[in-house]
Amino acid sequence: MALTTFRSDDTILAFDATSPTASAEGDAGAVGTAVVAARRDHQHAREAFATPSIALGTAAGPGVALTPIRSDATLLAFDATAPAASAPSDAGTVGAATTAARRDHKHPREGRQIIDTGITTASAGINNTATLLATLGGLVGGTTLAAGSKIRIVAEGTCTASAANVPTFSILAGVLGTTGDASVAAIAFAVSATTGTAIPFSLTINATVRTLGASGTLAGTAVLINGGNTGIAASGVPQVVPFTSATLATTTATNLDLTFVSAGATTTCTFQDVTIELIP
Repeated sequence: MALTTFRSDDTILAFDATSPTASAEGDAGAVGTAVVAARRDHQHAREAFATPSIALGTAAGPGVALTPIRSDATLLAFDATAPAASAPSDAGTVGAATTAARRDHKHPREGRQIIDTGITTASAGINNTATLLATLGGLVGGTTLAAGSKIRIVAEGTCTASAANVPTFSILAGVLGTTGDASVAAIAFAVSATTGTAIPFSLTINATVRTLGASGTLAGTAVLINGGNTGIAASGVPQVVPFTSATLATTTATNLDLTFVSAGATTTCTFQDVTIELIP
């Protein structure tokens, strides 16, 4: 037992120069063993703020990081990757992306029906000079075109003939959208009649893309219906001509064209409507 007293101006050892221990989230409380007190304005070191790395998952989890995030931090919820294409008969998949889809996202879909709107006025009379009737542009293999894509071409008009000449409708393809594009199929029908003035006729071509690529192919059938036994045909019986194309290049944006030519100037056709359709 001490037998000494304090002076009124003695200094008592109440504090030291040791910084308080750091405090982190999840720390357990401890009584401590220090023999000095904490200053009233002391401050514990704290964990630093971190860039958020919160993962989106299929189940909740507590995580292991000991760092907080600010209340105005930005969470990685989305990315800039476009959604995958969706096609008929696709199987559903859970997916593996670590980001969410935006509420207004949109998936690319299978080829829509693309239509060349045709001609707005009747063509001039066409005979022995190959003439462009219609063009459907923007066809690209793997995007707007696929193996199995259907193409329909319809042409309607009238024909005046005074000699037997072969009428030929040609499907062209290329980047020009003119008669300078490459021939895909030249479809020749039986010779025209030797008489007839402004005789109506109708042409329908249904074709299917067989293969894609630089050497893609097209195959189909052309049907010519004539209004009697004069004009573009010497018979009113429909003519059916199957065809298999030469190379249909689909590696770049391609135009699909329809042209007409007669073997002679004495068979002249005027076209009232021509339409080219890509059918999904």
